[in-house]
Amino acid sequence: METVFLVLAVAVVAAAAAVARSTLATVGIALAVLLVAMPVAGVFPALASWMPTHLANAPAELLAGATAGDYVRAVAVSVAGTILLFSFAVRRPGRREIL
Repeated sequence: METVFLVLAVAVVAAAAAVARSTLATVGIALAVLLVAMPVAGVFPALASWMPTHLANAPAELLAGATAGDYVRAVAVSVAGTILLFSFAVRRPGRREIL
């Protein structure tokens, strides 16, 4: 399950790179999404179990007695987000005008 989150993180960086014009901007956008926006959204109880960040602690929680079913929503959101972000990252540079 941790792997699903890491693949989503790669997709976020790819999408950020498709939008940003510099490496620094790409890093800034990716960090803002992964370290600020997603954890802040996960603070709300209604969203917490749906957030991909919920998967980061999955291995430890599974050892402590949680079931794999507790992570189905987060995995579904992560897979859907990964597909959408990679699709965006692949299609976006084709529309960029080269100066």
